[in-house]
Amino acid sequence: MAGRRVRKGAAMELKVIQRELFSNQPDAQAGALRRVSRALSQSAETGDPGDRTALEAAGVPARVFELSSSEDPVVRELAADVLGYVGGERALGRLLELADDDEDRVRATATGQLACYPAESRARDGLLVALHNRDWSTRHRAVWGLRRFSDEECCAAVVEALADADANVRWAATESLDLHDPARVLALVVPMLDHPNPSTLPCAMAVLAKVGDAPIADRLARMGGLFNFAVPADTRRWARDAAKEIRARLKGKA
Repeated sequence: MAGRRVRKGAAMELKVIQRELFSNQPDAQAGALRRVSRALSQSAETGDPGDRTALEAAGVPARVFELSSSEDPVVRELAADVLGYVGGERALGRLLELADDDEDRVRATATGQLACYPAESRARDGLLVALHNRDWSTRHRAVWGLRRFSDEECCAAVVEALADADANVRWAATESLDLHDPARVLALVVPMLDHPNPSTLPCAMAVLAKVGDAPIADRLARMGGLFNFAVPADTRRWARDAAKEIRARLKGKA
């Protein structure tokens, strides 16, 4: 009985999605796209193809492609989100087009969903291009997406984002670097300690706290010396904290 109720509920949900997705009302289309995104996301997480198969049989992916050209930016944004889970060359190609949309929200979402294609060089290249976008939210999604691409060029690009004009992008870069090779990250981030933009330093030190070695801890300790008045007080404090974290981590490994 319970199994029949679950299947019946899923069938009713699919009917609602179809009705709203194929309507002419942007609000209804947006609601359906949100449901589709949740279903495909859960399917990807669990490895259960059930929802995905049902949606494909109902013609949902084809309709999503149509809606990705909607005049309504909210609908285009949500269609871009779904296209990340659809997969395939066509979906990736459309995402790359949407990553150049006139609307910031569409561009940012499409850029973020390029990370769903970690084996595709076109997705990687699209994320690298997006790092130079004028919109901070697009750069933020690009930095976060590049955690899925761990080659040297991508790592260097994320390190450069530690000096981004927007704090959200800078801190996203510190987290994205967690998934890159620690030795490579260390070599690339150490020079950032001499970056002319002081806003870069707390992010660079936060990264070094995770990957730094004993010489880096010594350098940071000297930089953070209480009487090193050539360095601003906040910077000295960040440096001391990072040095302590490095030494504690190294001691724990000993």
